[in-house]
Amino acid sequence: MQTSSPLNTRVAALEEKMEALCLSVTDMRQSIDGLILSMTNHQASMDSAQLGLSFRVAELEEVRGICNTVASAQTANATQLKEVRGMCNALLASVQALNEEPLSLEEKTKKKARENGALDAAIVRTMKSHKEMTHRQLVLEVMQQVADLFIPDQKCVKRRIENLINRDYLERDKDNFSIYKYLA
Repeated sequence: MQTSSPLNTRVAALEEKMEALCLSVTDMRQSIDGLILSMTNHQASMDSAQLGLSFRVAELEEVRGICNTVASAQTANATQLKEVRGMCNALLASVQALNEEPLSLEEKTKKKARENGALDAAIVRTMKSHKEMTHRQLVLEVMQQVADLFIPDQKCVKRRIENLINRDYLERDKDNFSIYKYLA
């Protein structure tokens, strides 16, 4: 019975840490909800979307940075942190979209080509260093690498992976369909 006592103590300590992490994630969610409400109120009252949005972008980038820091420090609650990070990225993308002027068809095509090139480069670079990765790991790593350039959609990353498979840069594992392998 004495051998299980230190184990029970350790389990209890881990449960307390997990509960504290859940509370901090809940606090972060409430802060983000407050930002969303504040942003919605400001957006409705603004004449021009560009007046205060650059300030909101900075706030949201700071929140996203905090989410990334917490996510890297605490992997136990990855699902909740992923949800919070997704909310931050979606908010930032919507604010950036409001800040941008409408693009012509030619400009949109060029922008899409630049983004596709950046995604392809990040995927190949990541796979070259890891040789083999699961789909989820690859998508998360690629999204983190290009986050400074733009905020990609997961579907877009998946399309670029499929494109690289078709161009023989990557292949799927024959036993596990969710694992990719780099082809030299």
